[in-house]
Amino acid sequence: SRRQQLQPDRCGAVAVPAWGGCVCAAQQSIPADALTALSASGTRIPLFAFRCVCYNIGKNDMRKAGGYTKMAQQGLTILMDRARTGKSAALWREIAAEGLKGRQMLLVPEHASHQAERDLCRACGNRASRHAAVASFRWLAADVLQYAGGAGDTMLDGGGKILTMYRALQKNLSVLKLYRRPSQRAAFLEQLIHLDDELRSYQVSAEDLLARRGAVSGPLADKLQDLALICGSYEALLTENGRDCRDLMDRLLDALKTEKGQDYFRGMRIYADGFLYFNAREEEVLRCMIRCAESVTVTLLGDRERTGGIYDVAQKVRGRLVRIAAEE
Repeated sequence: SRRQQLQPDRCGAVAVPAWGGCVCAAQQSIPADALTALSASGTRIPLFAFRCVCYNIGKNDMRKAGGYTKMAQQGLTILMDRARTGKSAALWREIAAEGLKGRQMLLVPEHASHQAERDLCRACGNRASRHAAVASFRWLAADVLQYAGGAGDTMLDGGGKILTMYRALQKNLSVLKLYRRPSQRAAFLEQLIHLDDELRSYQVSAEDLLARRGAVSGPLADKLQDLALICGSYEALLTENGRDCRDLMDRLLDALKTEKGQDYFRGMRIYADGFLYFNAREEEVLRCMIRCAESVTVTLLGDRERTGGIYDVAQKVRGRLVRIAAEE
């Protein structure tokens, strides 16, 4: 095929079509001009010469050849590298460079939000909050609901959830098999609540559990049926009498289906940092971001040259994000 000339990307990166990515100039051991000269001469450049691989997926110009895509519009950018190689620092520099040009958001895990705020202020100065915000998914959910409507709905605390789960158990007591005589202790009810939260995180509904019941037999089939009945009743109780006491993330997904909810991301640059993986609900939020925001940049802890363990996780996450971007 015709040799493609290397061109700097928006983050100061150099595109290398042969390896399905580009390499940030600030993160590489070979200068950008040297890479260009080597490519023009037809010299093969070993992949280990690069430290940070950056995958760009544009919204319009989607070319799948070689896995590399030249961005026609700002779409999805994935920075994948090992730990302590400057991925986070690259995001802070880009946020600082953008400044007041537009709205920006640094999306991080809940436990890392405080440190991320400190790092962002260190990189952008004490006026960073004028153009950038640090958010977790739950903080984002509350802010979107405040903007699009729905923030005033009732929120259940731990005690309220336990009482609601107790009502769900009692409602199905006559038809339950494995849980016909359930424990009345709060610890058992809390375990059911945690299980329900986990199923919601991966968008597994009561109908899905019932559908899987036919593929197994014995006590496991009874357990799936009981859990489907309990979780279905719990969901119904959370939304009875016109109220919506569901989890913030569930309500966020509903809000993002509306035009008002999607407008929240219009013109925004979003940077997701510090995540090892995303569950199904979080991937749906990222889908809306990729569709509506000006650009989305995600850092992943991984290595294209290694497999197994955490490296396989990063590759799977990258593959899912690439598919989401292609669908949008």
